[in-house]
Parts: sequence; C-alpha cells; structure tokens
Amino acid sequence: MPTGDTLLAHLVPKLTPQVEDAATDALAYILNKSKPCLSALVDLVTGNEFLLDPVDSVRTQVVREDKSRLDLVGYDSDGSERLIIESKFWAALLDGQASGYVRHLDCDKPSLLLFVAPEVRRAALWNEICAQMDASNHPSLVPFRDDERLLMSRVGETGKYLALTSWICVLEQLKGAASELALVSEIEQLVGLVTSQGDRRFKPLHAEDLDASIPRRILDFNRIVDNVVRQGVDQKWLSTKGLAAAAVADGYGRFIKFLGDFGERQTFELSIRISYSKWARSGETPIWLRLGNPAPVDLASLNQQLGLSEEWRPGEWLWVPILLKAAAFLEDVVEDAARQVRAVRDRAIEIGANRA
Repeated sequence: MPTGDTLLAHLVPKLTPQVEDAATDALAYILNKSKPCLSALVDLVTGNEFLLDPVDSVRTQVVREDKSRLDLVGYDSDGSERLIIESKFWAALLDGQASGYVRHLDCDKPSLLLFVAPEVRRAALWNEICAQMDASNHPSLVPFRDDERLLMSRVGETGKYLALTSWICVLEQLKGAASELALVSEIEQLVGLVTSQGDRRFKPLHAEDLDASIPRRILDFNRIVDNVVRQGVDQKWLSTKGLAAAAVADGYGRFIKFLGDFGERQTFELSIRISYSKWARSGETPIWLRLGNPAPVDLASLNQQLGLSEEWRPGEWLWVPILLKAAAFLEDVVEDAARQVRAVRDRAIEIGANRA
C-alpha cells in the first residue's frame, strides 16, 4: 500500500479544510498517549550542547493574550512551557509568525520553537523564517545545527532556539519509540496523511525542473503511445476507426478498439494513455491501458489474471500499467510496449471465450 494511502489520508481532507490542525491534533494525541514518544521527540532536538528539559504533556491550539494561536505547546513536569511546535503543510508563513512566537518562549531555561513541514519545503521555509527573524528586533540568529534531520539556530545569546524539521522525520522518530502495535498503526495513519499532503500540493520549483529535457521526454512518451497504436493497427489487432487522439487533463491518450471476438459489445471504452497522476502515485510508468466498464469481459477476472497490484471494484476503470523498457531505443521500447498491450487483448479474448 502506498505510504499516503491510509484511512486518515482519505477522510481528513474530505471532512475539513483545516488539515494542518487535524494533523497537529493527531500528533498531540500520540504524544500524550505515549511517554516514550514524548521522550523521542525531545531526543530528536537534543544535541550539539542543546538540552531541552523533558516534556511531560502537550496541548493544542493555545491562545495567548495577543490573540496568537500556538498549534502545539509542550510542558515540563512543573507546567512550564519548554516547546512550541508550529505545523505546516503548504500554508504561507504568517507575517511575524516566527519572530512573534519566539517571544512566547520561556527564558529561564532552554526553550524551542520548532516548525514541522514537508521535507520538500524545508529549505525554502527555513529561508523565510530566517528572513523574518532578521527583519525583527530580535538578536541575530546564530547557526547551531544543520543536518538531514534538523535545522536549528540560537536567538542571540539567549536560551531561545528556533528549529525546523520534517513531518516524516518526526513521525519516524516516534515510530521507533513506539512498542505497541496499535500505536505504531496510529503513527502510520498520520504518516499517510502528511505524505498525501506533501504529494498533492505544489512544491517549490528548482532550476532543474525547468530544463528543456522534461518537455522533450514528455513528447517522447506521446510518440510511444502513437507508435504502439500504429503498430497494433498495422498488425490488425487494434482499430482506431471512428476514434481520435485526445488531449486529456492528465496527459495524452488514444482511444482504440481491440479486434477479436468480443461479440456485439466490442465498443466499450478503451484507451492507451499517459496518466501523470497514476505515474506519480505508483512510480511504475507514465503509460497505461484503461478499460471501461461495462466491458465484454469480466474485468475482475482480467485484473486477477494480470496480477495487478490495485484491486478492481465494480464501476471503476481497470488501469493496466504498460512498463517501458529502459536503456533501449524508441523502436525497442515501442515493440515491447505493444507486446504488453496485445497480451492484455489476448487475455481478454480468452476470458470472454471462457465465459461463453
């Protein structure tokens, strides 16, 4: 099961637009339920001569006198605030959020304002946080820690610290401390939610994302689709009569018909297409064969016989991945892809014949 394919990932965005708040509440639930997880969170930020007192409990949505609302606050055994966590997915950093929330930190002992965000946003968000602090009247930030788990700076010579880590880093840390299977399962539910949010939102562009090789490769995928269809038509196991190529929201596709004995219902919708969303979720291939429902064959049987990883449900499309041959020239890639499409067609004919 893909990491982002969990019940929490499915339900939360449907039930509330405040997904960050829901994720924060889920995190607080786990931390308050498990002392080992609370200790593991403190261990994540401890090091490089920074020692945070043990956190005994956490509370969410703590409203201050200035009307600011802190996502999550961690308290030590004396009830003193030692840790403030601000949860982020893709919401913008509010004006004065970092500089304002640092003022809420206790000064008598080391205390920390920790931002938690998707890994892909970490560098960009840290730059925003540092710029906001530089523009404030706080003492200058002193770089303190910079590794794959944590970015941290000290606020001048005070006992206040500012840090940023990723959701996955936090949850993997908690998962490592959880000994009960039920708690591990709950953490994995939250992993699914935060992963799905990281997958669905726009990520900051980098120079390599704008390289001309990307559209050239997309055009190559279009050529593969066209050439597979052309080969099937030339070899008379496919037909495109009365059908056309189509630009779809998710890529590019060609509507086709399998030639063979499908009785009177051989006009079911069938296409070979590029699907960027299927590719992004599965990581398998950009090119897919999509079979419509109703169909002249039992799609459940076809799904089972093809050994597909996704379970087919009545009323849904059947998506068959067409894997592309690596380290090969266009002719070989097309030949291998066409062989896979024809194999699906042959298996469909076989299932139809058995039903008759």
